[in-house]
Amino acid sequence: MNELVSVIIPFYNAEKFLGEAIQSVLDQTYDKWELLLIDDGSTDSGTDIALEYARNEKIQYLDHPSHQNRGACVSRNAGIFRAKGKYVAFLDSDDVWFPDKLRQQIDIFDRVPEAAMVCGPALYWFSWTNRSTDRKLDILQDLGIESERLYRAPTLLLRLDPLGKADEDQAFGMKIFLKESVFVSGNSWIKYRKHVDSSTSMVNRSGRDREAHLFLLHWVEEFLDKNGANDWETRSALQRVLWPYQHPFLYRIRESMLAPLRLTKWAALKILGPDLYHHLRRKLRT
Repeated sequence: MNELVSVIIPFYNAEKFLGEAIQSVLDQTYDKWELLLIDDGSTDSGTDIALEYARNEKIQYLDHPSHQNRGACVSRNAGIFRAKGKYVAFLDSDDVWFPDKLRQQIDIFDRVPEAAMVCGPALYWFSWTNRSTDRKLDILQDLGIESERLYRAPTLLLRLDPLGKADEDQAFGMKIFLKESVFVSGNSWIKYRKHVDSSTSMVNRSGRDREAHLFLLHWVEEFLDKNGANDWETRSALQRVLWPYQHPFLYRIRESMLAPLRLTKWAALKILGPDLYHHLRRKLRT
């Protein structure tokens, strides 16, 4: 357990949270890492914050030509190009890692060498505001599948949230799920900050969330066709996800009938936690 991990943080006008994200890397209990900070054309003090941290010999500051804004995908790719580690880990500039993230994930890679990626549920983090009302809202992401096991490709495609908040993150996750084996852990390693300036919140406010999701699903459909993926379960899963867009009236009726059940599930997850909740569900089925 001594492999170098390349951590990549792309950032754009992230002065409010960038330092906290970087500090969560510095606080890792696994210390063999390098951190690449990719400045995507920031116009705020985020650039100065990154340059200050880059005085640490384990941290590099990278910039696009002419300090251009090229987008998160291009910035991540620039980081990958410069990465020296055997493993790559992405962290958004407004999120925070738990201290044992890298150590525990490297341990899994050592135990399960077939895994191309390791993932686990995120903590949806509202309490970063320190407001008492927000502290009650924190909840662990429900992956909806059994944890502590390896899933062969393409089992997870469209069955698991691709661990991303923007379309480019989801596309990356889906490509991995289609081609590679993924280990799903029950451990939570990241605090996913919920705030109004996040990319997901901005898409939702613009009213383009439905349009963006449908675009992604059609991209998946085309990707499956081009790659000759004929797995019946995957195709069926895609059709289930597309169904609300193809039959919106029937979908609204179904949602109104299922709303009380979803509220009960949310309450059970909040009280029991995902692992115990899914364990009890399996017991009830047998």
